[in-house]
Amino acid sequence: ARTWDGLLPELAAAGFRAPLPDDGRGGSDAMDVYLVDYAGNADGAFSAESCTSGSPMQCSGYFQMENDFAGYGYPDLTTAIRVLTSHELFHAVQAAYNAGEEVWFAEGTAVWAEQLYDSEENADFLAYCSAYLDDPSRSLDEPPTGPVPAFAYATALWWYYLSDHYGDGILVDLLEATETSDDILVDMSA
Repeated sequence: ARTWDGLLPELAAAGFRAPLPDDGRGGSDAMDVYLVDYAGNADGAFSAESCTSGSPMQCSGYFQMENDFAGYGYPDLTTAIRVLTSHELFHAVQAAYNAGEEVWFAEGTAVWAEQLYDSEENADFLAYCSAYLDDPSRSLDEPPTGPVPAFAYATALWWYYLSDHYGDGILVDLLEATETSDDILVDMSA
């Protein structure tokens, strides 16, 4: 809860929208967070719950997080909570703009948000950068086929480059662009 409360003002200060309220689901309008025993199969997930009709689809939702991180590769519980909370909260922010974005954009910018919140030696971000650099000839918007590949998360390196070069507001601009365009890469070159 402390991590969540610390993240929301930072995202707001950077210009991002807050996650949409969930219309009282779970007892209040606040986003619900559930602890789950994923048994090593995952460490967290954001799930859309109530969405608008039309385009873009904007959604409220909830997020689930591993309950104890026992056997996971995080150096300590605090790091695991910081990484997961910043990542999944950013998915909720994305859903306030457009919940239907491609996986390479959604996961890459969520890993970028981890770095925004916790820039000191963020091992999760750095590990994904390696996955991106392992395949430098691959197009940003064409991750390998199959279940969500590491490359989709690894596009965080591109979003980091853009924010380092143009400021964090570029990611706000890109999320706003997803509300009116199906191809933000084309819009970026305009």
